[in-house]
Amino acid sequence: MALDVSSFPRFLWRSVTRTHGPLVAFIALAITVAAWLSKAPLSVPFPAVLLAGMLMLLLVAVLFDAASEAFAQARKPLPAVRGAMAPPAGYPAAQALLLLDESDLFSQGLQVTLYFRDDADFELLIGIGFVPVIQSNGYVQILLTRLVGPHEETVRKIVDNDKRILSRISVKPSVSSFLPPRAEWSGDA
Repeated sequence: MALDVSSFPRFLWRSVTRTHGPLVAFIALAITVAAWLSKAPLSVPFPAVLLAGMLMLLLVAVLFDAASEAFAQARKPLPAVRGAMAPPAGYPAAQALLLLDESDLFSQGLQVTLYFRDDADFELLIGIGFVPVIQSNGYVQILLTRLVGPHEETVRKIVDNDKRILSRISVKPSVSSFLPPRAEWSGDA
């Protein structure tokens, strides 16, 4: 389930509902009213201490839940490549069309960078592309539009759906700030 964190108050409200905040607040209020009605003689009003304690406990629970959810969202992995095919005829300069798992990291029109993880676990820049569409089922289409360096054989294996190669492809939702000079690109239209 992907959370919509378009606003901080909405994010906190979801934490309140996940921690059953309204129920806990109602119980705290009921206990406070019952303690108030007991009329026990104390120097510090027990109902006030009880109410403050319950509300602090609720606040700690909500903030802990919100922090753990934000941490989990920040650590989302990059989506896996599900498959690939030759680019559609409408994109004559494109090299490949990839299909990624659902991810909140991508949006339509976003430029992306593609990397291949070699046998020594180095990620090698293959090229750049963009997201032409996010499908109704949530899968993300990536169009590889520019190769960086001699990676034609790798792209051929991607288009052939070589599972060994597809499992080593990473698509990142940004364009590398370091790109080789344009003369080293291949696939220019």
